[in-house]
Amino acid sequence: KEIMERVLGQMKSLLPFKTASIQLYNPQKDALEIVECDGFEHGEEVLRLVFPCSEDYPNVAAFRACSNMRIPDIQQLYPHFRDPKYQTQDVRGWMCVPMQVENGDLPQRKKVMGVITFDHTQADIYTPNDLERARIIANITASALEHAGRYEQMKTLYQGLDAFHDIMEKVEPLGGSGQRPSLDVLAELACKGARADSAVIYLAQPSSESTHTYTCAARHGL
Repeated sequence: KEIMERVLGQMKSLLPFKTASIQLYNPQKDALEIVECDGFEHGEEVLRLVFPCSEDYPNVAAFRACSNMRIPDIQQLYPHFRDPKYQTQDVRGWMCVPMQVENGDLPQRKKVMGVITFDHTQADIYTPNDLERARIIANITASALEHAGRYEQMKTLYQGLDAFHDIMEKVEPLGGSGQRPSLDVLAELACKGARADSAVIYLAQPSSESTHTYTCAARHGL
């Protein structure tokens, strides 16, 4: 629980949302279950929600397709958001990203542990950059949950989130000035922040809203 709370706490400074949830896949129930949430008036009730993968929910669609999803006005496409039990009657802008890790048996395919959802009362608030940032956070979270014990898991997650937060603080103030920070500097910062031996920065070129091609732009420690 502490891990999930830390994730949501970090995301508040990186992404706009009124409410958010972390949902993990339960194979016994073949459903997504909310394991942590933020911003809901009655969070304890939200934590009881279950989304069967056989039913038509946008979070389930993103999970099954292993695809990032950004919907300008969720109320127009999914009327169940108006149901009081979901506490989303005022939600308009909506975004969802899968939590993916490498699949050891099938390395060419990702293993999807669950999803992270973001809700906002403002329609069409989320941008492609928000979607990419959310994807990075989701994958840092998934990796920490998948590959480490409790203590190491928490340490790895915190280091990854803190490093990402530091990088964003370096980059964003320069966004409106026309200056471009050195990618080599950012690679070094990421390496130090995550206490890693090396780091590589890849630049993404979107080929569609949910897929990208990547080229290596900077390295540190290699």
